[in-house]
This record gives sequence, structure tokens and C-alpha cells, in this order.
Amino acid sequence: MAVAAIAAFALLPQLPDAATNEELTKIFALAGWAVGPVMGLVSLIVIFVLNGLRRLLRIRHIRILHPIVVLIGVCPWCAFGCQLLFFEPRTMQFAKVMIDDVGRQMFLGSGIACILAIVLAFGLLLPSKR
Repeated sequence: MAVAAIAAFALLPQLPDAATNEELTKIFALAGWAVGPVMGLVSLIVIFVLNGLRRLLRIRHIRILHPIVVLIGVCPWCAFGCQLLFFEPRTMQFAKVMIDDVGRQMFLGSGIACILAIVLAFGLLLPSKR
């Protein structure tokens, strides 16, 4: 997820109605690189806690819970990025910079992680020789 968010930040062009405040743009250009790793670290901690609960409750053997735990750790970032990108008004300079430099990469990085978790979950539906 962090790699996808960093790649989105590096490769996506600026939007045509981007903010004109140079100071905010410089600050978020520096902080934009850190959003992906921070999202990945927080998601990893959430996934570790949920897997610890699975171990305590002795339900680790249920295979379908693996992608569900990953989705629980990643989907809130996707929802927050979607909210920033599609529903928040772009009225102030701060909002424009926040949406451009944080919202887009948050939505794309977590969206790619969600799609990857769902695609890899289809392998759990195949019969195994256990």
C-alpha cells in the first residue's frame, strides 16, 4: 500500500486548479512522500492487533478471515481518500493542497491494496489437499 501511494504521489500530475500558495505547496510536497508509509504502518498495526485477537479467540484456522482482516485494515484509508477526493469542497488553499497531495494518493494506494486483497482472496476459494 505504501509503495502504491508513493508511486501515485510521484507519477500523478498536478491538477489544473491546484493551489497557488507556494508555502503550502512546498510543505505538502515534502509531507506527501510520508503519507504512504504512515498509512502502511498504521494499517500494519491494525492488522497485527486483529490477528492477535484471532489467535486469542482460536479462530486462526478460518482461511477467509485473512483477506477480511486485511480489508478491515486498509478500507478506512480508501473511504477517507474517497471522501477527500470526491466530496470535500475545494474552497480554501489548504483544502486544495490537502486533496491534491494527500487525498489522491490515499485513495489510489488503499484502493490498489483493497483490490489486491480481494483478487488474492479468490485463491482461498479453491479446494486444498488438507
